[in-house]
Amino acid sequence: MAIALAMFFAVGFTLPDATSTDRLIASLSTAFGLLAILMAAAGLYAVMSTTVARRTQEIGIRAAIGADPARLLRSVLGEALVVITIGIAIGLSAAAASASLIAHLLYGLSARDPFTFAGTAAVLLAIGSLAAYLPARRAARIDPLIAIRQQ
Repeated sequence: MAIALAMFFAVGFTLPDATSTDRLIASLSTAFGLLAILMAAAGLYAVMSTTVARRTQEIGIRAAIGADPARLLRSVLGEALVVITIGIAIGLSAAAASASLIAHLLYGLSARDPFTFAGTAAVLLAIGSLAAYLPARRAARIDPLIAIRQQ
């Protein structure tokens, strides 16, 4: 909070009312939250892309044996959903444990609001699924002959 005030006064701004500091903190928290979600999605995409690239031969052999592209898609996406679910569970546990630390910053809802926790989990699950879907779709479209030749 002191940093935010110093930023305002350093560039010559004045605080017009008592809630502007709270609005600034809320805006910064939102911006950092969105940045964290984007970084998590990019990280999951990178991990899944690397996993698919390393398993190209295996996926190609499974496709050559007769695995449906839909089954390959479900397989790769299922692995990603396990990781996403574990991450959401750990994150929700940590958020519930540390909710009392930010309770004074919340207006109109409790620190352990179940709708907020459920909404956050749903958004993270959707973003994580989308980030994992792209490499999974690429894995399902692998040509078996090219995949088996690749070393």
